[in-house]
Amino acid sequence: MRKNIFSIIIFLPFISYAQVKNNSAIGLANQEFSNYRYAYAIPFYKTHLKQHPTDTVALVRIAYCYKISNQYDSALHYYKQADSLGGLHDNSLAELYANEGDYNNAVKVYGRLLQLNLSAEDKKMYTQRMEGFKHEASFKKDTLNYQVYYLKINTPANEMNAVPYKNGLVFESDRAHKINGVNEFGWDGNAYSKLYYKSDTENLRLDTTIMGIWHDKKTRKAISDYTRNSINDNSNFTHRFNYAKVPYTYIEVPLFSKALDTKVNYGAIAFSNDGKICFYTKSEKAAKGVSQLAIWQASKDSNGNWSNVVKLPFNKKAYSYFHPAISADGNRLYFISDQPGGYGGTDIYYVEKQGDGNWSSDPVNAGNKINTSGNELFPTCYEGILYFSSNGHAGLGGLDIYKYEGQDLNSGKVTNLGYPVNTNKDEFGFSRNQNRGYFSSNRYGSDDIFEYEYAIANIILKGKIDLSGLNPNEKVIAKLYAKEDTTKLLSSVTVDNNGAYEFKVQPEQAYVIGFRKADENSRSNYDIVADNYKKVKRGYEKEIPQLKARDLFPAPSVVAKPEVEEKKNEIAALNKIDSTGKYIVYYAFDKYNIAKRYTKTLDSVVNYMQHHAGYKVVIGSFTDCAGTNHYNEKLSARRSAAVIAYLIKKGIKRNRMIEGHYGKAYLVKACKESEFNKTEQWENRRTEILISINSIKNWKDLH
Repeated sequence: MRKNIFSIIIFLPFISYAQVKNNSAIGLANQEFSNYRYAYAIPFYKTHLKQHPTDTVALVRIAYCYKISNQYDSALHYYKQADSLGGLHDNSLAELYANEGDYNNAVKVYGRLLQLNLSAEDKKMYTQRMEGFKHEASFKKDTLNYQVYYLKINTPANEMNAVPYKNGLVFESDRAHKINGVNEFGWDGNAYSKLYYKSDTENLRLDTTIMGIWHDKKTRKAISDYTRNSINDNSNFTHRFNYAKVPYTYIEVPLFSKALDTKVNYGAIAFSNDGKICFYTKSEKAAKGVSQLAIWQASKDSNGNWSNVVKLPFNKKAYSYFHPAISADGNRLYFISDQPGGYGGTDIYYVEKQGDGNWSSDPVNAGNKINTSGNELFPTCYEGILYFSSNGHAGLGGLDIYKYEGQDLNSGKVTNLGYPVNTNKDEFGFSRNQNRGYFSSNRYGSDDIFEYEYAIANIILKGKIDLSGLNPNEKVIAKLYAKEDTTKLLSSVTVDNNGAYEFKVQPEQAYVIGFRKADENSRSNYDIVADNYKKVKRGYEKEIPQLKARDLFPAPSVVAKPEVEEKKNEIAALNKIDSTGKYIVYYAFDKYNIAKRYTKTLDSVVNYMQHHAGYKVVIGSFTDCAGTNHYNEKLSARRSAAVIAYLIKKGIKRNRMIEGHYGKAYLVKACKESEFNKTEQWENRRTEILISINSIKNWKDLH
């Protein structure tokens, strides 16, 4: 994965190793690993591990090599072995589980890591990642807002970081017709990365990713990979092949500029608003043959050629600076660095343009609202919004793309762009031109460029109420609420004279509709919209089953008090809903069995529930004040259980019932145990039953 060139060396798993003979398998493996030739270290580690299968350092390193080479199944295999031997102490395994879509195991590993003695920044990051994986569905709510397209410029090599330029786009690729020692980059065995220019963007789309476009991406053979394949190597390095002969669409494009044509890696370019200045990343040799990254600037001369190529003054030896992003006004340059003083991994920094037109030589960290102890990469700026990739904030796994909106870097908010831009793989290199743009992802194997279009995909929610029974002059108001917070009003409409109403809603979200008469403050029962709009198309209309006003606004009927065991105080009961809007069952003193006369009350509940899908029975049971709290709580629980058993027997599902029992709490008639009279206290010995469409937890929520 070529973006790892710019994911910098400093946070790789370097571990102290005892001295070994240079010609041994482990010596050769460590030599290749230390020189960042990960593709070539793999066969030597495999040879060593045959004789030393419990060498946790070698296990961690070969796992990292496989991960660098996009062979995640093999990486997972070796990370799990290292972890089982107690040799893994970071979040590599958790993140790889997430990268494979196994969020349950990712959460378990993070839960275990959070029990360790962590730094404050690591604890914050691990908690964010774990919570994101627990609630990964929350990042998939607005999928219809994005239409994503795979592009013809992609090859089996890596293409990434597409940036709009003139009427076309500039992108980075390590494509080559033939790979040999001259143009071979030892990190992953591919060619050096260079910048390319496509002069127009017409007819680049193959199709939407919804169609499931898939290309089997293969990498070339590692040197001396003569070791026996292990059972987990289902994506082993293949033999060398000529990219010109592979059966994929290949668009030959010229190098972006001859000024940038040298045998090093180039990438992550940014242009000023007028297109006359560019900032780009270039690798260069540092001490002991190790490559560092630096940011350069070039400007156009009078002939339209790129010239005046200069290395910017904030670049320092021994550290890397890469992924430049220029603000719209051209006065602030963001970039990534591994220099000391950050929050861990790689951080986003910036410099300001000085009064003389030169850039400051002292980078400023963008702060811990944006930066984490993970890796922040690929910043871009569009319309005052900072976009970037990170594996430290809550997300779907790997690198996700985020946006930061705020007047400054201390008070804004970081937001995950969500699916389908982000997946459990790596997404990065976001660009934007009004409502469309590009991003990069390795969801199909190697790094590829995708185009997107963004538009809020409103869906029409339509319904109708049978207004018969209402006064012709009465108006009904329909109000839309979010299901997760029914106190948050989203929209309100007046039902027309035909009873019709409609709302614009977002796909894949749950809503609640409340109805009330225009001249009344109280709201009727909610109507839950069960359809979550998954896999629907834009322009979709959802029809709500017709509702009846007489069901939404039932006329209350007053009932007499029920009979009790003392015949002299018996009162005839009508077994209907009472004036408070509740169905009530009463009990004899110290009893919980349901008297025959109250089965009619429960039958009324059954009848209502059978004709109102989506509604729930809310049960609260109570006692009088005689006896201890402990005894009365048990007695009220038995009363609830008796009601539930009756309703289940009549065909009402248990998951449609919400039960609570409260002993001698919530008395409706004052009660002193020292002056207790069981005849007078019959009103307290009761079960109250309500029918509700609200998302509530118990009887108390309705009071």
